[in-house]
Amino acid sequence: MSEFDKEAEREKLREKYGEEQADREATEHMSELLLQGATMTNKHCDACGDPVFRQSGQEFCPSCGQAADQDVAERTAAVETDSGDGQPAPTDRQPTASEESPQREVSTGHQQPQARAPPEPQGGDTAEEPSTTPTQHAGTPSGDLAEAQAALADSITQLARQAAQESDPRQAKERLAAAREAAEALDALRR
Repeated sequence: MSEFDKEAEREKLREKYGEEQADREATEHMSELLLQGATMTNKHCDACGDPVFRQSGQEFCPSCGQAADQDVAERTAAVETDSGDGQPAPTDRQPTASEESPQREVSTGHQQPQARAPPEPQGGDTAEEPSTTPTQHAGTPSGDLAEAQAALADSITQLARQAAQESDPRQAKERLAAAREAAEALDALRR
């Protein structure tokens, strides 16, 4: 009878490690997307629950391949346009999670104005000045690489701070995962 228990335990371990291997492969695929220039949004796939990525203006789930809801993509684009630098408008209400998503995205350099805008300590007029930020990023290829590295470092710091301040453990875990992926992308850029 003890032999049966050992075999059952072995089977449980095989299943567990099989699931972990699938998780590792999914994480590796997501890291590859980040290195290719995709950004992770603050949304999750309705079908499988994995993070939704944006690349070339299209949002998709890398796990199941399902395209993200077009209506959600349009609302996100409108929020990005309205929020400008990712800071909340100077009103008394708190922004929702979907409104904050532009500042929580992990950037690999393709959306540098958003990643670099939050450190600016300006007040209420910043939402009207997003057109001045992109001109600051013109330069040599090595300058662009340095700016991308700085943007990733800023994103990592910002995500870690947000995770520390988050009261919802799920949201904190998502921010830490995004920070880790940004750190991996930064490490790859430095090689």
